[in-house]
Amino acid sequence: MIPPVIDVNAPSGEKEIFQLLKDTNSKKFKDCLVFHSLNYPQGTEKNKKQSYEFFGESDFVILVPSRGLINIEVKGGKISREDGIWYTNNRFGKHKIKDPFKQATNSLFKIGGYLKTKDILIPQDYLVIFPDCEFDTTGIEISDQNLVSGEINPKLLNTLNNIIENHLIEANGRFHPKESDLNQIIKVLRPNFTSNLSSKNLLNQSRKQIDKFTNEQIKILESYNSNRLIVTGGQGTGKTIIAEEIAKKKLLEGSVLFISSGRLRNEETKIRFKDFNNFHCFTFHNFINKIIKDIIKKEIPKELSDKINSLKFEDRTEFFLKFISDTILEAENLKKYDFLIMDEMQNYCHYDEFYGVFGSIIKGDLKEGKWYFFGDFDYQNLWSNSISDEIKKKNPKLYLRDLNPETHQLTYNVRNAQQIVVHSPFLSGVAKEKLPSRPFIIKIEGQIKHYFENSVKHKIERLEKIIEDLKKRNIDGNEIVILSSNRIDNPKNYISSSNIANFFKIIDLTQISKFGTDIIKSDEKNCIYFSTSHAFQGMESKIIILTDPLTSPIENHKINEADYSNSKDLKNLITYNAMGRANTFLYVIWDKIHEKYVNQQIGKALKMQDEVSL
Repeated sequence: MIPPVIDVNAPSGEKEIFQLLKDTNSKKFKDCLVFHSLNYPQGTEKNKKQSYEFFGESDFVILVPSRGLINIEVKGGKISREDGIWYTNNRFGKHKIKDPFKQATNSLFKIGGYLKTKDILIPQDYLVIFPDCEFDTTGIEISDQNLVSGEINPKLLNTLNNIIENHLIEANGRFHPKESDLNQIIKVLRPNFTSNLSSKNLLNQSRKQIDKFTNEQIKILESYNSNRLIVTGGQGTGKTIIAEEIAKKKLLEGSVLFISSGRLRNEETKIRFKDFNNFHCFTFHNFINKIIKDIIKKEIPKELSDKINSLKFEDRTEFFLKFISDTILEAENLKKYDFLIMDEMQNYCHYDEFYGVFGSIIKGDLKEGKWYFFGDFDYQNLWSNSISDEIKKKNPKLYLRDLNPETHQLTYNVRNAQQIVVHSPFLSGVAKEKLPSRPFIIKIEGQIKHYFENSVKHKIERLEKIIEDLKKRNIDGNEIVILSSNRIDNPKNYISSSNIANFFKIIDLTQISKFGTDIIKSDEKNCIYFSTSHAFQGMESKIIILTDPLTSPIENHKINEADYSNSKDLKNLITYNAMGRANTFLYVIWDKIHEKYVNQQIGKALKMQDEVSL
């Protein structure tokens, strides 16, 4: 059984079926895998659930390794059909329900359609169960061989056995699954959220606390059939996870173009979707370069290349987009995608020709096409202050409002420990009173430790001491990431001058060109990771060591003062985003000049923490 227990709030009929399948000693079911129980929040009523999984609204899916798949739909209460409309009558009264046989067969076809894209054609069948009533009506739409009602023991096992022996047969180009097919099939059926979270990035305690989607996330996932969707929310609210969940669903229907801003986050998404040949994943700038080459169909001419190289980074991107906008309509055989999903959109939507270019590469353009945009337009724009006003204008909620997209805002931080959620906005200066996101309803434990040093030498010694202590506590290196505003070869970055190598090998994530199967490898326990704060956007680690936060205020060491804006200046946003990369433990090595400021901000944060803990 996957998972091995059933939710205490599950309907009684599903509990009965779960227990019967779990306890059976039948040899025919010995090697079967039974999938059940989508991760809805406790208390969500069955009739309010809309599945976002690959198998539609299935209650159970049974994988019989040597035979095929059986999809099961369970309907409780007294079931009836009047003038073609289905009803159930239970303790909440009589109300309409979907046709259970159509639900079961639709889910069956969705699974089969997806497996077909993997060149897997296996026998499938369905079963409808009415555990609370005897139902003896049959007809063209109702097969008594695919129905169990009333007392389900032993009828359920007998019916399943009949389906296995007589329905899961090789016919019409479908063949019994091979052993090599099983892993692919399991990936389709496995519940998503709990299995997709990287266990190396969460403490066991935190992992158990965040094992279900929040209600506001469920509401978004139930909107996957919307053609146009905009989701906003602060860091840690689950935007990327939801974007990937929607991508999985849309892959059943066509090609998906998935755009993100950071290379590390982009590589991690590629790894998750490596088995999907209709999934196309790029960073924003890599995709722009690809389109340029697709249009020109050869190497960029030297004269044009020299002009491009003479431009500053932002101007170069504007040039590329203008060039694409002027030529894309005349380009031959340029690929257009069925679905466009854009993550961390706040980092690249401000360019003049942005919406025109990306509207041209999806079928139907922005007006009629299908797109899903995710971003934090308030606290995660890590670009220069000079374009912040332009980003506000190009916020898709404003810029595309005439297209009437469905919009949602995520408010709960489900990634970080409560102390990190509450303290980091004050420490970074991005908040005065209101938090960018709310701590999760269940308190997630964690800790921030601050150190104040007045010289590079003392900072290096402090960093080495932190690493040494973590090593003595048997913390694996792959659970630790060091962040800095500066690259590791920058003279302002003191990491390369330290003796960390005495404890762990340092891997610079910004310098790796090919990652293989993982970004942070679970088996490399003697390696510690470094990244710039910019590059690590969208990523996370159980332990973050942040060096020299707020490194860009105007400082005057002679009078021991610093300029703190308490605003969304670049230095504040970089620091806030870096702190938010820590799931559980955050170590911050400050310059001594910031000690008074930090203590003041901690006082404000403690007051806020008391309020949210009530």
